[in-house]
Amino acid sequence: MARFLFTVWPFPGHVHPNIAIAHALHERGHEVAFYTGSEARAVVEGEGFRCFPCEQIDEARLYRIMFSQRHSSMPWKHPFRLVTVLREWLLETIPQQVTDLQAVMATWQPDVVVSDVTFWGPFLVLHETCRVPVAVSSFVPGCMVPGPDAPPWGLGLPRPRNWHTRLLARLVGAATDLLAMDFRRTASALRKRYGLLPLSMPVHGFLGQMPLYLVPSVPEFDYARRDLPSSVHYVGSLV
Repeated sequence: MARFLFTVWPFPGHVHPNIAIAHALHERGHEVAFYTGSEARAVVEGEGFRCFPCEQIDEARLYRIMFSQRHSSMPWKHPFRLVTVLREWLLETIPQQVTDLQAVMATWQPDVVVSDVTFWGPFLVLHETCRVPVAVSSFVPGCMVPGPDAPPWGLGLPRPRNWHTRLLARLVGAATDLLAMDFRRTASALRKRYGLLPLSMPVHGFLGQMPLYLVPSVPEFDYARRDLPSSVHYVGSLV
C-alpha cells in the first residue's frame, strides 16, 4: 500500500491519461489523489479520487496564456512567441506550484508524486527539497529526453540514420538549444531560491534522471530509440 499524488494541469489531454494510471494503481490497492486546477476537479472526483485544488496558481491567467489567439495561432511559425508562452506556463508558475504542493504534502504525505511532464515544480524543486520520488507521466507518444537516436522533439523530423539526417538533427538541435538557453538559466535561478544546485543539462534531460518516466506509446513509434535511460518505460496507450 502506498500513496500516489498526481500533479497535472487541468487540461483534458493532461488529466485523462493520468486518470488511467490512477485507476490501475487503485485497482492494486493503492491510495490516489490529484493536485490540479478547478476546471478538472469535477472530472477527478467523479472518477472517485480525492482532489486538492490549485490555490496559488492564477487559473484565469493560465487559460489566457494557453488559449488566447495571440499565443495559440501557428506557434511553430512564431518560435519566440512560443518561447514566451512556455516560459509563462512552465517556469513562472513553479513558485506557486511549490507553495501549494508543500501544503498538500505536509497534510496528505504521499509516498510518490506522479507528475505531468509539463508540470515542473515537483521535478525541479520538490524531488530534492522534500526527498520524495517523482515519476514523469507523459501525455505525448514520444520521449522528450534528448539523445542522439532522435531529432529534437515535436517537429516530425526523420530519424538520424545517415549523414544528412544526422546533420539536420544537429542543426535543428543547436537552434532549439539556443531558444531554450534562457529556460535552463531561469530554471537554475528558481532552484537557487530553494537552496538547490543549478542544472547541468537541459530541463528534459534532467527529467530523464527521475526514478521513472512513463511514455504512452511503443518504442517503434518513437524512432526505436536505444539512447534512453533505464527509467524510461513505454506503457502503451492510456485509455
